[in-house]
Amino acid sequence: DEMYQFKKCRQQEFRKGVRPCLNYFIGKCPGVCTGETDKSAYKGKIDEVIEILSGRDSAVTAKLKAEMEKASEELRYEDAARFRDYIKSLKALGETQRATMIRERDADVLIPVITHRTGVVARYKVEGGRMSGRDITYIRSDHAGAAMPDSEKERKTLGAEMITSFIKQYYPELSILPREIILPVHIEDEALLEEFLDNINAANAEGRTDVMHKTRFIVPERGEKKAVLKMAMDDAVKLAGTLDEKAEREAERRDALKKEIAGLIEYASSISGNAPLLIP
Repeated sequence: DEMYQFKKCRQQEFRKGVRPCLNYFIGKCPGVCTGETDKSAYKGKIDEVIEILSGRDSAVTAKLKAEMEKASEELRYEDAARFRDYIKSLKALGETQRATMIRERDADVLIPVITHRTGVVARYKVEGGRMSGRDITYIRSDHAGAAMPDSEKERKTLGAEMITSFIKQYYPELSILPREIILPVHIEDEALLEEFLDNINAANAEGRTDVMHKTRFIVPERGEKKAVLKMAMDDAVKLAGTLDEKAEREAERRDALKKEIAGLIEYASSISGNAPLLIP
């Protein structure tokens, strides 16, 4: 209430000459009902609060710090102390907000999806013990059937390599990392990759987009996390079929386009009398 004074009532419109409530007289409300409140300034305060609650409080903190230093230079020590307390409160609130964000962001599940036509890593977001979303990243695509191994051992090895490649490419771009990454198989250099992710966490914490925490790989054998992994793998089986169908349609479109282009070239050569050289 001290930093940001907003109206407490639910009323949206006020008749002219309305008498303000008690909150206005005790300094707890800016008196929107009086019509004397600067609308742009009021909206600016609302925007600042939204930024703070979204974890983006650096601009507001810098503004308060400048006000504190100015008050101190002008020997207004009580005002300087008040701004200092505001900054402390913002920092405490920010830590709480970011800690809440971490609790809500339980884990990622990474599943390599390998078919004879394509290969992707599917990332499933898990929040509150439930899968809440999926996105895919193509790692290998449009390979001939021989390029994708058929044996279970070779497919697991390739899957682990795809996951490692995904981790190195995807997570450095994020400002907030999960605490756990659930995997179907162990990957090489897990300890080094965890250290790699922890360095990203440290940079994010320094940039105040996240609080400091560790990210660990989990290959569950039982329990709730195993159940979540199974759900993700079951979905990945369906995804594989969809990807193959999509790749097949794209291959058919490419073949049709090649035939169409070849026909146009043949027609053009019949008109000009010179057959262009086709490079397969």
